[in-house]
Amino acid sequence: MTPRHPTLLTAENLRAAFGARPFRLDDAQRAGVPAHRVRRAADAGRILRERRGWYAVPATEPATPEDLEAAVLVTCSRLRDRGVDPIVAGGAAGRFWGVHYLGAEPRPVVLVPPDSGVRPGSREGVLIRRAEIPPSHVLRRQDGLLITTPLRTGVDCARGRDPLAAFLAVNSGARLNLSPDGRSRDCHDITRLASEPGMPDATRDDARRLLGDCRGHGLRVVRGILHLLDPRLETALEGLSWWRFAEHGIRMPVPQAWVQGASGRWYRADFDFGGVIGEADGAVKYVDGGLWQEKGRQTDLELGGRPVVRWTWDIMWRNPRVVLAALARAEATLRTFPDATRH
Repeated sequence: MTPRHPTLLTAENLRAAFGARPFRLDDAQRAGVPAHRVRRAADAGRILRERRGWYAVPATEPATPEDLEAAVLVTCSRLRDRGVDPIVAGGAAGRFWGVHYLGAEPRPVVLVPPDSGVRPGSREGVLIRRAEIPPSHVLRRQDGLLITTPLRTGVDCARGRDPLAAFLAVNSGARLNLSPDGRSRDCHDITRLASEPGMPDATRDDARRLLGDCRGHGLRVVRGILHLLDPRLETALEGLSWWRFAEHGIRMPVPQAWVQGASGRWYRADFDFGGVIGEADGAVKYVDGGLWQEKGRQTDLELGGRPVVRWTWDIMWRNPRVVLAALARAEATLRTFPDATRH
């Protein structure tokens, strides 16, 4: 049986206690549900904030992300009919850009100007908030809707999360922000731009400037991870790996480095540790004949004197010390046989 998500269990307990009746935090606590669990369930979209200090459990199961995405479009359409230009934010913007995060998907948010006359609150799972954000934090989509930029979206999706989850969200947003509209370049084009001299430092500076214009909760954790941002990290697994390297204090590698094999052919490696190659293996590498291509690539690199250490999400998440030990052994081999360290 698949374990139930904690926020879903919270919603089920509250439904059993109150049905569809509104309740307050002290009511929930008397029913055995702590206030922090109620807030987490509300942030995850499992229960609704009816109005200030009052909550309710939906009569049906929580909407799917696709349902919520449709609800965002309906909400925005209604607001535009009233002469309000809403801004898609939160989880809805995160899904549009493809921001990385751990845990429950951030709640979809629609921002309206403070003087719009629109009442804030939840509408069909979409949270409407009054907020004034700088124009530089907003782009207009092809369908005409305003949306928070990838970097601003990453910051918003990082709010309330632990440092690792915040890093993944902000770093993926910072990387996507290198493209003028977040989608005009493919992954490899963005990586080429991210690898230009000085670009990682420039990206961190951009994030610091944007954060200086942000208000609200959850920004202290975000400020604490900005020094690790690097737009060359393409995937969530590469981001997790980068975090583990820093967490364990090892010498940081060069991401997306070009290395040469014995054949003279050049390859782009996920990480170059100064001779040892690190490869963060996502499943996409092994589709459509990718397994044989990777095997040939690894053989060419190793014959050229570059040991290759590979790892998956599971091992880097659960037991990163195994990967770090393998990297250390590979580096020791290079020191033992220095003539084979380069091709």
